[in-house]
Amino acid sequence: MTDRSEVLEIVREFDAPPAELFELFSTEEHLKHWWTPSEDGSYFTTPHCQVDFREGGRWRMCLLSPSGVEYWQGGAYTLVEPPGRLEFSFRWDPLEGQPDNEMHVSIRLTELPGGRTRMDFRQSPFPSMLQREGHRGGWNAVFDRLGLYLREAGRN
Repeated sequence: MTDRSEVLEIVREFDAPPAELFELFSTEEHLKHWWTPSEDGSYFTTPHCQVDFREGGRWRMCLLSPSGVEYWQGGAYTLVEPPGRLEFSFRWDPLEGQPDNEMHVSIRLTELPGGRTRMDFRQSPFPSMLQREGHRGGWNAVFDRLGLYLREAGRN
């Protein structure tokens, strides 16, 4: 059984139906616009994003911080069931002093009234509460950017 301190859970709601939201996870063109955390209020950019969006397919991207540091991450898709379920492995490329443990991410998209979607996000295991809380901040910034991307694209 997984210790609750090893698990990150985030619940968000978006002004888009599940199929539309699911599509935003499926292509490099979409991901590079919103899979970007922030640092001191400025968003990272994504100079490299490669996605083979299918079960067994791999994904890899580079996040470039506003201060110029590259953070590489990647994994493999373990479950792709449109429009409501997505699971993949997640691992940072090793950087000096940072853990490079592999984690599992699961995303559930549930239709809500009015064309909205509830997203249940879960990531585990984390070797420490410090790493989990760092990911909480990063993912919340990413999901804020996803909501902004939906609005900017006139999707909702």
